[in-house]
Amino acid sequence: MKFDPKPKTLKLLAASLLLTYSVSSIAALTSVQAFQQSLYTVTRNRCISCHDTNQRPFHASADVQVAHDQVLTNSLVDFTTPTSSKITLKVKGGHHCWSASCTNDSNEIASQIASWKTLMTDTTVSNPTGIVAPPTTPTTTTKMKAFRIYNRLAGVPPVPAILSEIDTLVKAGKVKEAALRSMDDSNFYNLTLKNWIKPWTNIDKTNRIILNDYVATAIGIIRDNIPFDQILYGDHLYIAGVGTPGAIPVYDKKTNLHYQKLEESRVSLKDYLVRVSQSKTTGIKDTAGVLTTRAAGLAFFSAGTNRRATRFTFMNYLCRDFEALHDINVPDYHVRRDIERNPGGDSRTYRNKCVGCHAGQDALGGAFAYFDFVNGEVVYTEGVVAAKINKNVGFADGWITKDNSWVNTWAEGQNANLGWPSQTTGNGVRELGVMLSRSRAFSECMSTKVYELVCLRTPSSTTDKTEMRRLADIFQMDENYNMKNLIAETAASCVEE
Repeated sequence: MKFDPKPKTLKLLAASLLLTYSVSSIAALTSVQAFQQSLYTVTRNRCISCHDTNQRPFHASADVQVAHDQVLTNSLVDFTTPTSSKITLKVKGGHHCWSASCTNDSNEIASQIASWKTLMTDTTVSNPTGIVAPPTTPTTTTKMKAFRIYNRLAGVPPVPAILSEIDTLVKAGKVKEAALRSMDDSNFYNLTLKNWIKPWTNIDKTNRIILNDYVATAIGIIRDNIPFDQILYGDHLYIAGVGTPGAIPVYDKKTNLHYQKLEESRVSLKDYLVRVSQSKTTGIKDTAGVLTTRAAGLAFFSAGTNRRATRFTFMNYLCRDFEALHDINVPDYHVRRDIERNPGGDSRTYRNKCVGCHAGQDALGGAFAYFDFVNGEVVYTEGVVAAKINKNVGFADGWITKDNSWVNTWAEGQNANLGWPSQTTGNGVRELGVMLSRSRAFSECMSTKVYELVCLRTPSSTTDKTEMRRLADIFQMDENYNMKNLIAETAASCVEE
């Protein structure tokens, strides 16, 4: 799919586009809007690592107009037969699939191409390509708004009967209810939520991984309207229930086969996931929601000294890496022995750089002291610090971890503005999860993540940030951390765009 910049080619292309879009400039503009509500939701999320600015075609560009034009100029879509589109066949053939099934991924792309066409059905234009021109003022119709809500949340276009139902709610001013109704589609769980949550479960932050217990548990918590702060401390685990179709092996805490088969069999996660007690199922006493799932152990306990567990929890649920919290004024008495105090022979490097992260990180790291990942499973040994935690002595007088106690040294100083709760010390992962989930930063992080998911952009303007904070207030105070309500409120907020 190389872009040919030759003048002759461009002239032919211009003529072709003129014939294809023999409609007003307003109609061409709404083609971009239709693209933004459909195929762009896939290309921007799935193809961004290569096709944003690094590699042509730029169909994942942050500029939706550029992405739209690149799709058309490179003939990536076939509106007559979406399954025969270049981009569909490319993914089906194994090009950077993001799930366990390239066929499923290609079907998602074909569905979005069909959605693009559906968004352009009110006005037709006779042309050799068969492309249907969009209505000149689609944003003024409630049906267009209803379509956008459903397509953005479910990831697939609504059938006529459902579209009519959603449209009725929108006409009545019940936009939030329309969004909640859109979440009844099983694709909201199998496509939208699954691919949204997957990057939280691995150090590469990619959704091109197999379904796992972390993802399934997060989806189940959202489906069942369990307060979402419990994702960091609740005794929850979701597995396939009795009667799940397909040859699904029983849950095994040492393998991921149970979840792999769920995904390969395309089982409805909405209908067949059931909640069980994580502590009773796995034998782990100090369970803490997704933080103590097998997938979390594989990603964050399997190497090093469990520092990754703390770091990625902050990244995923407070939207801050440790560099953003860097504070050299924090007392360093909890910095472990494996951190040299004079790296490169210069103690100033430690005082001005290393201590800024490690003083806070290591003070919290004791929460994970009893955890390890051995022979494919999370190992929790109460009262016994994993040997790896205190290994690699580079400074003999450094902190020695003796139990799972922790203290939040970032609760004071420049990071006090994260809105910490009153309890800033504790023992174990569960108590750490409670503290993190009760911070203001948690609510604003979740609001930001949902805003990016639903509104297809990061809140960057003053208006966006004000709205994000308003949504965080609703999530934290009015809705008791209900994630579906946050998603619905956000959809109602930005669906007009």
